[in-house]
Amino acid sequence: MKILNKITVALAASILSGNVLAANVIELTGNKLTIDQIYKIGQGEANVATSKLGLKRAKRGYDVLIGSAKQGMGVYGLTVGVGWNKDQPVFGKDGKLSPELLSLSKTFNRDLVYAHSAAVGPYMPKELVRMALVIRLNQYLTGHIGVQADIIDMYKTFLNHDIVPLIPERGTVGTADILPGAHIALAMIGEWDVYYKGKRRDAKEVMKELGIKPLQLMGKDALSIFSNNALAVAYATDVAYRAEHLLEVAPQMVGMSLEALNGNVSPYLEQTVVNRPMPHVKEVAGDVTAMWQGSYLWQENEQRALQDPLALRGSQWAIAAARDELDGLKGLLNIHYNSSDDNPSIVLNAEAARLQSPDAPRVKHYFVDQGNIQGAVFSSSNFEPVQLALRVEGLTVALAHVSRDAVYRTLKLSDPHFTHLTRFLNAPENHGHGFGAIQKVPVGLFTEIRSLVNPVSLDGMAVAGYIEDTYSNMILASQHAEKVIDNTYYILGVELMHSSQGIDIRKRAGTPIGKKTNKIMKDYRKVVKFVDKDRPFTVDIEASKRFVTHL
Repeated sequence: MKILNKITVALAASILSGNVLAANVIELTGNKLTIDQIYKIGQGEANVATSKLGLKRAKRGYDVLIGSAKQGMGVYGLTVGVGWNKDQPVFGKDGKLSPELLSLSKTFNRDLVYAHSAAVGPYMPKELVRMALVIRLNQYLTGHIGVQADIIDMYKTFLNHDIVPLIPERGTVGTADILPGAHIALAMIGEWDVYYKGKRRDAKEVMKELGIKPLQLMGKDALSIFSNNALAVAYATDVAYRAEHLLEVAPQMVGMSLEALNGNVSPYLEQTVVNRPMPHVKEVAGDVTAMWQGSYLWQENEQRALQDPLALRGSQWAIAAARDELDGLKGLLNIHYNSSDDNPSIVLNAEAARLQSPDAPRVKHYFVDQGNIQGAVFSSSNFEPVQLALRVEGLTVALAHVSRDAVYRTLKLSDPHFTHLTRFLNAPENHGHGFGAIQKVPVGLFTEIRSLVNPVSLDGMAVAGYIEDTYSNMILASQHAEKVIDNTYYILGVELMHSSQGIDIRKRAGTPIGKKTNKIMKDYRKVVKFVDKDRPFTVDIEASKRFVTHL
């Protein structure tokens, strides 16, 4: 009862403070954030809380960072500038943090935000910005970044009050999204616009209404807010989340097309695929055959071909390959959410770090020893996201194979040579054109997909005095993947129009259809009717795409 009362009081306080997302709370720890949690928070379905242990780690990381300055250590973005300006001092070499030096640090941070707020629209979707904020907030709790507690509080406040900075999504080469990310800091210091309660508003005005004090950045705060990959990782997370559903739907579309075709079950039997046990192939084949309980496909049929065209006989391989690529992407994302991608990188366990290189003078140089504050601050390239970018591109290529097979399956269903049904799946009473013209839609969409799978992670030029000479373009790579997913949903929707038409023609002749297929058919026919005569198909295509997207 006491626990229930505490929850009730906490929720009431949250609501009274203006928090509009108080129904669910996800506690961030710095090491347990998941894709599903990020997506839920991004959609505004949950608030965030920060664990005591995570906050303790964050404070220790900040103390180690400031301790390095007190030792007079050269620390990128803290005691010296950034990029080509890494030779320009910010703090004094004596390590004394006088009021004058602290003021200089605040000016440096402000100017750093100003100079990097230089991206190009359009603006990121609101949900993706929220996803980026929660990813970065969780990373702060690892303790390996080093920011003031005020930074953590502001991220939490923005998320729980649904204050969303406007982030121009172009202007990054994908080795930390510095220029778009600077607009997060710009909003948090009250000098940029945000979305609030469905409107674009001045951040300072919104914060004043809610009694929120704008941030005063110092130390490494500005660099910590925008020199990371949270924005690109938010895009990649959305790709992974959407691709997972697509790859659950795709085998169902394969199963229905084979029922429309009068296809051969043999290639999808467990006895067949276990002879070449590639990852996910057995489960995909099982998803296809699960559609056919009670279907005529299990019976002999004199019109059935010995072997179907490859796009119908072998669709399990492309879907399995895409699931394998998705596994790899999700694995890396889960590591990234719960790690630091910062430069410099803060180490809290100094003793463990010393044991790795006990006798190296240069390594000893990075260690901080300020009484009870011990740790290390290492220069790093942990912001390099190339592994994630390549996984996104690999998934994109695999999804293109899934879409290609769907296009070919659709084209085959219009051909009586393969189906022994009517040409273009015309209803017997229809003497019109049927699905003869609609074929151009999936073919045109697949042409777009072909152009989108070209890798972009290698494209770029060296900048910042030729120091920053790598790039991943991960936001662009993820945007290409998003478009491929969207096009593939359209393609699967058009395939469903064809397979359902063929299945209905067979059902009219008394042919028994699989139990799961019948269930999908029943729901689908509520939004797209059987084509008994020619009609405009644009609305049907959109409805089919929506149906598949939410299947």
